Amino acid sequence: MGVEIMQNKLFLIAVLLSMILTAAVFTYTIEKTRLTFEYK
Repeated sequence: MGVEIMQNKLFLIAVLLSMILTAAVFTYTIEKTRLTFEYK
């Protein structure tokens, strides 16, 4: 029973981290695109 709870927690943490990573990459891409358009 305890092992299943641990696996669920690890899964939730992994999902949370991937969401944060995706958001960070998304924001970084938008910022880079915005800067590129401003310089032209």
